[in-house]
Amino acid sequence: MISFSPKPGSGTPSGPCVVIADDDESFRLLTATLLTRYGFVVQQASEGAEALALLHQDSALLLTDIVMPTTEGLQTIFEARRRYPALKILAISGVDNGHQYLQIAKQFGADAVLNKAQAPERLVPTICDLLSFCNGEDLGAASQRHSCVR
Repeated sequence: MISFSPKPGSGTPSGPCVVIADDDESFRLLTATLLTRYGFVVQQASEGAEALALLHQDSALLLTDIVMPTTEGLQTIFEARRRYPALKILAISGVDNGHQYLQIAKQFGADAVLNKAQAPERLVPTICDLLSFCNGEDLGAASQRHSCVR
């Protein structure tokens, strides 16, 4: 059984690199704090073009909102998938008709989708499942391969 409890200790996270793209600053900061507690190394962007600039070959996951100003999530997903075919992509949406957007996100290349209302209980398990990483148990080669350091 996979455990989803935070990593013990207060050391610097050394797990896989996650790039979060969300224009909702409070959601972005809360999610970054949560994922850091679980050992992920997190980079943040307030919109899609900024997230695309942060992504690189060793990024493990893009967590992107769908509705954002400037470069929105669907465009970000499409371009990230084109540039980095092995990158895992998790699309999230908090809009009323988000289900429709999330289904389109899958067609554009998202590996998984979540409604923001599900995020508190499903976010970490979904990310751990996508990356086969949880609690630092698989840090070895995976974290080397998916470092945020270029």
